[in-house]
Amino acid sequence: MGSFNGLTIDLLKLIAEKIANHADVLRFGAACREFRSIIMNNLQLLPPKLPLCLCALPSKPPPLPLLMQFRDNEWENINFFSLSDGRNHGEFLVPEIGNKWVVGSSHGWLFTVDTRGRDIHLLNPLTRAQIPLPSLDAFVHPRGGFTDSEYNDFGFVEKAILSSDPSNKRRNSVDGDDCVIAMAIISNPCVLSFCKVGDDKWTNVEGSLTQLQDVIYYKGQIYAVNYEGIAVVYDFAGDKKMKQIANAPDMLIDDRYLVESIHGELLLVVRMLDYGDDEDDGHDNDEEDKVVYETTDFLVYKLESVDEPINPEGVHFMTVNGIAERGNFQFKWVEIESLGDQALFLGQNYSLCVPAVEYQGCKPNCIYFTDHGLGNRNIARGNLNDEEISKESICDMGIYDFGDESFQRFSQLNVKYHAPPIWISPNPW
Repeated sequence: MGSFNGLTIDLLKLIAEKIANHADVLRFGAACREFRSIIMNNLQLLPPKLPLCLCALPSKPPPLPLLMQFRDNEWENINFFSLSDGRNHGEFLVPEIGNKWVVGSSHGWLFTVDTRGRDIHLLNPLTRAQIPLPSLDAFVHPRGGFTDSEYNDFGFVEKAILSSDPSNKRRNSVDGDDCVIAMAIISNPCVLSFCKVGDDKWTNVEGSLTQLQDVIYYKGQIYAVNYEGIAVVYDFAGDKKMKQIANAPDMLIDDRYLVESIHGELLLVVRMLDYGDDEDDGHDNDEEDKVVYETTDFLVYKLESVDEPINPEGVHFMTVNGIAERGNFQFKWVEIESLGDQALFLGQNYSLCVPAVEYQGCKPNCIYFTDHGLGNRNIARGNLNDEEISKESICDMGIYDFGDESFQRFSQLNVKYHAPPIWISPNPW
């Protein structure tokens, strides 16, 4: 029987078996490699937990010549807000996240883009492991050439997701069906690009719709939706063409998300926003505490096949190659009034759906949402004054209950952020 720092391995295992929440898992596993190994071998004993809200700090910047250095040093410390117990846990030192902008999270991994360079990495904030992806230089601009501002902009990637968990080393082979695919919405004009882990370049999808807002890996194919609600599918293993499959279910122009339900259905979520009018709303507003915009409602649709193709006449949409005509839709969006026992987690992350009953503290028939943080990206670029920073650093996030159509804002997180919180399910592998 071996020993470690005066404690037997068997005793450490007994301690690990008593750990009741992910915050303690983080603390125990962060102590050293041996402790982390013990935790990894005993995770099956933990009850399922809600995704954690990963918050990059600090909340207030210093004056601008020192902003980058101070902010980056602080960004190396992350804390976790757990919905399971309603508390913040942290801070945890993750030097690898310094100078990085997070453009997505999938399977416990973060997509990070270097704010001072051109590198793109996958980062596991729990293990601090990194996997390189093709850099910003490996993108081909969809319209032929980068402007100076685009070339120097770490925000060129709007959102990114993974097809599967890259922690399993056998999935990292370039060949075969078991590889990990990274999918990114890139600007401008928000089209779809992808690569396999291990590739040296990104491949733009030919004929991609423009102004895409979300992407999902669903039943072995890539699905995406634009701001108008037009859904498309791309079969990267087949004919490698983007096909439109469903028309817009409404006339709204708001944020849209794609998410797979626990029953295997493809859902479209519309997040309705009120951008407000500070001069005409009739209220005395404190600019220090008012968000730039606020979520006011959600609509949810599910994708259903149709007996006869839908062919709206005279209606067009934009692709990267120009104007195309809508038509021959084989599916339609059907609005649903309830999520039942499901809960959705939306934001900059891979859109997630969980069975609420299986997760401690989870509310069924609810949507948990965080901010996309476009204003926060302007803060990180360093091109805002103190007043603009104070206003745009407030994040729009909370819980929407479909049952009574009510909102519960995250009062525990009523601070200001340089980078908005992002949902992440910790991955210890």
